[in-house]
This record gives sequence, C-alpha cells and structure tokens, in this order.
Amino acid sequence: MIRVALIFLLLLQFSVHAQSQVSIAKSFEFESKILKEQRTIVVSLPDGYDASKAAYPVIYLLDGVQNLKHVVGSVDVLTRVGSMPPSIIVGIKSENRMKDFSPTKMAGVEESGGAKVFLNFLSKELIPYINNTYRTNDFSVLEGHSLAGLFAAYN
Repeated sequence: MIRVALIFLLLLQFSVHAQSQVSIAKSFEFESKILKEQRTIVVSLPDGYDASKAAYPVIYLLDGVQNLKHVVGSVDVLTRVGSMPPSIIVGIKSENRMKDFSPTKMAGVEESGGAKVFLNFLSKELIPYINNTYRTNDFSVLEGHSLAGLFAAYN
C-alpha cells in the first residue's frame, strides 16, 4: 500500500512539473500604417514588473523573434549580477531584412533601400505605442547585428 502511494505521489509530482510552462514574452500583431502591413512584436517584461511602479529602459531588438531567447537570457544574467538595470525587451519580427534595414538602393536588389520608412515606423508608431502601453523611462537602445546592425548604425 505504501509502495502504491509513493508511486502515485511521484507520478503526480511528475505531471505537475510536466505541465508547467515558462513564458519569456507576449506576442501581438501590430498594424502599421507607415509600413502598410502587420508586424509581429514580442515584449518581455523584467522580473517584478507587475509588482513595481518603476519605469524601465527599453531594448528594441531587430530580428526580435529570432534573437529573443538569447537576449532575454543575457539581460537576465546581467541584471542579476548588477551589470545593467532591469529592462523591457521589445522584439520586432523581420519580414524583409533587405527592404527594412538597407539605407540605400543597391543595384540588382529591387527591394533594398527602405530603412528610412522602417525608421519612421519605429519612431512614429512602435516607440510611442510601447511608451504609452508600458512603464518606460527615457533610455532606450536599438540592437541589431549584421544587416540589422547596419540599420542600427544608420539610425
């Protein structure tokens, strides 16, 4: 009887652990008038956001859906060791990197050269939306690598 009870408890504990999920961000579709399309946006709030009244810096992450796990993990570690403040991470899903991130038209690449339009989307639509929806402070960072890094430098 004790053996059956122990097995039952172990199975119950296993099923509880198997059902728990960890979510690092919430995703939503953002309708952009400037881009004339929807963009998937993911927002990761720092630990303790709901329990505090603090305002947070924002990291805008280009190629955000692809790089979200890495950046959230890095920010978490750096925050826990005191190397950076807790931050809101806003990931922007890339749809056409060449169109959005290249500042100039390139010969043979028809969709290139749309960085100015994408910058307008960020500054006139997405950033104001984030600032109105979440408790942000005046500090923000735009992060990108490769072609998205070119765009971040262009900004």
